[in-house]
Amino acid sequence: MTKQELEKLEEKIKRIVFWIIFIPLLIFGLYCIGFRCLEAPIYYYTCREKMGAYVGNIQVNDNGKKYTCCVYKSFRNANGRRGQTVEKPCLAIRGMFNLALIPYSGSFKITKTRVGIFNDHFTQCLPFFGYLFETSMTLPVYSVDCDMKGWDRKFKITRKGNALEYHIFPREKKQGHIIFSVPLKFFD
Repeated sequence: MTKQELEKLEEKIKRIVFWIIFIPLLIFGLYCIGFRCLEAPIYYYTCREKMGAYVGNIQVNDNGKKYTCCVYKSFRNANGRRGQTVEKPCLAIRGMFNLALIPYSGSFKITKTRVGIFNDHFTQCLPFFGYLFETSMTLPVYSVDCDMKGWDRKFKITRKGNALEYHIFPREKKQGHIIFSVPLKFFD
């Protein structure tokens, strides 16, 4: 090998060593500042049963604007009465590509009798290859009819064939009616 080839090889080795050291430090730093979703791959491969599974898509209609949302089974902080959090199975309805439901600033968690909102972003609540990873830092769910943390909006749940239709009524004129249907099979 010539001297020039040796220098190029040394430079490549230095770059490889740099990236081998930098990437784990970056991941550790992100984890320390709150990116708890970095645990998702570990849970995915070791204890997938602790993650909520994807069950399908639904359309959320907000005064004529339609949003396609993903529905996942969830076991963290199902919505209770007046902002209380209850650990029980529910469904999490998240915007596509993990964006919050526009224009709300949050997503829904529903049961057959309640509708709640939560606003965890991807650092705490991450869709991951057909599963929903929720960290222990996931924020509580507040019922939409709660006047402290929820929206202070009334809701009605009606059975329509093999689905439940959720209707969230506006409190003010500038707010819209929110309507969406969830097949009963999603709850199984």
